[in-house]
Amino acid sequence: MLKKLRLLKNRLFNHRSFPKNEISFVVIGNCQSRIIADLLLEKNSRFRITKVIVAHLYKNHNDGIYEVLNDADYIITQNISKQFVGIDTDTILNRYGYKTVRVPNLFYLGYHPDWCYLPIVEGSRCQSLLGDYHNKTILNTYTEGQSEEEALRRYNSIKYNEEQYLHVAEDSFVEFKERESKCDIKMSDVIKDALNSNSVLFHSFNHPNKWLLNVQVNRIIRFLGLENHNTETNGECLDNIKLRVNPIVNIKSSDLNCASNKVLDDRFFISECFKVYKDNNKFIEAYISRELVKSKGKG
Repeated sequence: MLKKLRLLKNRLFNHRSFPKNEISFVVIGNCQSRIIADLLLEKNSRFRITKVIVAHLYKNHNDGIYEVLNDADYIITQNISKQFVGIDTDTILNRYGYKTVRVPNLFYLGYHPDWCYLPIVEGSRCQSLLGDYHNKTILNTYTEGQSEEEALRRYNSIKYNEEQYLHVAEDSFVEFKERESKCDIKMSDVIKDALNSNSVLFHSFNHPNKWLLNVQVNRIIRFLGLENHNTETNGECLDNIKLRVNPIVNIKSSDLNCASNKVLDDRFFISECFKVYKDNNKFIEAYISRELVKSKGKG
């Protein structure tokens, strides 16, 4: 409540760059930040976006960015680590806590517990037909020296997937609730309700669908006490790549991966993955080392 009063006070007395009938926002975060900005513009014709700062693209910090942040009525930010100097959450809160709203990065492994990124090696990531995304079942089968046929069997086996990934959904949900506990906007209840209603809210573990992001933006506006003239939205976003929902998830969905609207047959996808891994052994070695460290940590 105290923070809401500070935000209201800021709104009443901070009108520098825009006519006072307009409300300006800066949005800071990952790829979701651009969608948050677009959705804000749909909600009220008075809303203006002065800057979208995508953290992983923000390089060579210059204090000039603070001129934009100074003039904004509100700053919407995900939790940004200190490695992003100048726009990390601690810096933003120290400078602009009175007008900053923290939102969680929408990340959830429950639909896709068998997918991951390979470690970065020499500044780059190994690419599959699904970009940065790799399937752990296929990876592990390859590193064990097993065949493509065995990878296909495991990939579609409910028993195998239960043995390997049944705990992942709960672990990921607990982690998400912990991360959002530091935020002003909560979203775990929406994810939990969706799991009970046969809804798929994520195209991949870090790419939510537009409906979920729209709920988040509606909650931002409600938190700020601003007018929302359009609570609904149309279309989709962040769906260039769609990962198949794991067979242990009791939700009806496509059981095939999709990239740029092209459906990938399982057998073909696995065969292409094996070729990629054969030609990129340094990434496989890095993956094995990472998984070994994880297993020792659990032990």
